[in-house]
Amino acid sequence: MKRTTILILILSFMTAVFHVQPVSAKSVGFQNMHRLYNKSSGEHFYTAKEKERGFLVSAGWKYEGIGWIAPKQSSQPVYRLYNSNSGDHHYTMKAKEKDALVKIGWKYEGIGWYSDDDKSIPVYREYNPNMFSCNHNYTTNKKEHAALTGKLGWKDEGIGWYGITPRTETTDPKKVSSANDWEKLMKLPTVSEIKAVNKAKENRSPYVCAWINYSDCEQFKEYYVRFKADYLPCGTYCCLGQFDIDYSSLLKKYKSVRTEYSGVAGYAGFQSLEDGRRVSIMSFWDVTCTDAAGKTTVLRPEVIYPRGAGEAFGGEGTGAKCIVDYEWEAGHWYSMCLRCGVNETTGNTTIEQWVMDVETEKWTHLCTYDLGAEDVCFKGNIAVFLENYLNQYSGEVRSLEFRRAAIIGVDGKTYWLKKASISTGYDYPGSYHYAVEGDTFKMITTGVKHKADPLQETEWLTCE
Repeated sequence: MKRTTILILILSFMTAVFHVQPVSAKSVGFQNMHRLYNKSSGEHFYTAKEKERGFLVSAGWKYEGIGWIAPKQSSQPVYRLYNSNSGDHHYTMKAKEKDALVKIGWKYEGIGWYSDDDKSIPVYREYNPNMFSCNHNYTTNKKEHAALTGKLGWKDEGIGWYGITPRTETTDPKKVSSANDWEKLMKLPTVSEIKAVNKAKENRSPYVCAWINYSDCEQFKEYYVRFKADYLPCGTYCCLGQFDIDYSSLLKKYKSVRTEYSGVAGYAGFQSLEDGRRVSIMSFWDVTCTDAAGKTTVLRPEVIYPRGAGEAFGGEGTGAKCIVDYEWEAGHWYSMCLRCGVNETTGNTTIEQWVMDVETEKWTHLCTYDLGAEDVCFKGNIAVFLENYLNQYSGEVRSLEFRRAAIIGVDGKTYWLKKASISTGYDYPGSYHYAVEGDTFKMITTGVKHKADPLQETEWLTCE
């Protein structure tokens, strides 16, 4: 039997809303470093470029997989050079080594990638003194490094540079640095317990959803919320706004207007994908309009920024989604904004998604939709939820905190979060808990069972 827990949360705030200013902010990100081998020359080649990898594979090179993961930016570039006489590439972080090779005829091909400033994963460098060219190898594999520098006679030249830790690996939750004492809410599982659930791939972990109730304001044009996720494994969706849209202006032309689900027209938030990438997402369900003659017209909101970034989705209804790379970090506070505007070309209402890094106070414009209708705005309540959507990562610990949730009504007034109800459902096995500390709402989940005490069917909490 489906179990549902309802928590009524009372919040009141006496703070101000900061309006969005269009300032660009570049996220760091990461990139997979592809390793290829030329059996004719014996050269190992490394590149982050998909097209270059594809070209070399088509030319007969053997693809050996991902050698390591590099940050897209750091303070330590790795230089790439080419010797046209030997057909050999060389890579180094040392500017003096790069300059010396250029002086003797090597071609400098620019920055190949970057080294991790935190020095997370060493990439070892080996040299074969018996080869005239193609005589260097780079690897994170300690066994490969030991084999080459042992009996095979390669020279150990130390660490060439550093990669970052793959996000697809299970992290010990007890070693995650956080200002929160999450074990007050839930006993953290061990790595072996997490891996056992991941390996089974039987279910997702518990889904927790909080509905924010703005009873004093039915229609609004902007929504703001601050959020942080200390535990952010692959397969995590932190939805910061599942919302409804007032499409009543369409009733001037149509007899009836509906979306796939009553009370829900779209959602926006941030995800950690299966490959470790971190992204923003905003999606809208199609709007089905029926005129007096019974003719049906389907309106699909269109992504107009970034141009060409929109794509269709199916499964749970149909509609449009926009996924944008955004390197949001675990343990870091952000603020998301959704706001209505007007497309000057079509006259239709637009909805923009923005995110602010709270530490730098810089805003990033993520995407904009044209809704295909005029005089449209948000309405009703907003949901915030924490979801695991990949069974193979269901054992992992996930967390979400949110605070300072506010809307700006069509009357221009600011309305702060006053109450929210939280529910858990879908009968996904595992453990979960939630709480309120000060003005911050918290939730934590794992697919590992028996890590949290059962919650009361209804609780009332007052927030500072």
